Amino acid sequence: MHIFDVLAPTMAMIALGAWLGWIRFLGKPFIGELNKLAFWVALPSLIFRAAAHAGSPSMQSLVFVGVITAATLLTVAVAWAVAAGIRIPSSSRGTFVASSFFGDLAYIGLPILAHSLGPVALGDSPELLATALIAMTGMTVFNNALAASLFRKERFEIRGLVRLIVTNPIVIAGCLGIGYGMTGLSVPYVFDDVLRTLGATAVPLALISIGGSLEMTPLRGRISWIACASALQVIVFPLIAWVICRTLNLDPADSRIVLIFCACPTAAVTYTMASQMGGDEALATGAIAMSTVASFVSLAVVLGIT
Repeated sequence: MHIFDVLAPTMAMIALGAWLGWIRFLGKPFIGELNKLAFWVALPSLIFRAAAHAGSPSMQSLVFVGVITAATLLTVAVAWAVAAGIRIPSSSRGTFVASSFFGDLAYIGLPILAHSLGPVALGDSPELLATALIAMTGMTVFNNALAASLFRKERFEIRGLVRLIVTNPIVIAGCLGIGYGMTGLSVPYVFDDVLRTLGATAVPLALISIGGSLEMTPLRGRISWIACASALQVIVFPLIAWVICRTLNLDPADSRIVLIFCACPTAAVTYTMASQMGGDEALATGAIAMSTVASFVSLAVVLGIT
């Protein structure tokens, strides 16, 4: 499949969302509601159904998690060293590091992955996509825990972190889907058909809401810090992952899944965590905006080499 054919639908949907937000056809409240619908209903439906049809987690999904986890930890180490080198104060350092690895797996990674795998990925034989979604569920838990641990805030308790994870609908849907798949039971037809229909709306809803949110996201704060965080997220992170994939001799299909997830832009939830946990909100919003634009270049490179 040609690289343009994979990226063009995603870029077009994000651009549509940004344009609709720019002309105020979609106002900020509606964008928020659209994002809520995608996050709480459409994406969980897609993830649950795919995981339930996948059966038990395979060794392949564990390999994906292992490789991405290793790349994440190495990126965190590099980002921490860079933050110290450019003298980012401790009050902003956690946000900088989190913005360097916490990728938007569900809103950007999933659509790109689905388009790159072709129509079969969202059809009746979603085995490869389901395997990737199982890995994505594990990484969502890990990323939330790691990012939250980087932010500095008095009175932050472990139970707050646990609540953040166990109330995440992506995590809930993934875990329930994996558990149901391991029972060996088939999903009842009516329920499966409802999930299929809702899941089909996940990608367009997610992309339009990302586009609308991006148009309303101000690029403010220290530009040099934002540029460094964005470069770490969309260049250094996937480069480290690529080296690990080559070292382990992963085949192109497996490498593509790993690298797509690692080349995603900074997740919007980084801003939420920064605002709630005493981080640098301006740095987070700037990194989200800049890395989203830059990620299309990194994702094009990933698709080209895999």
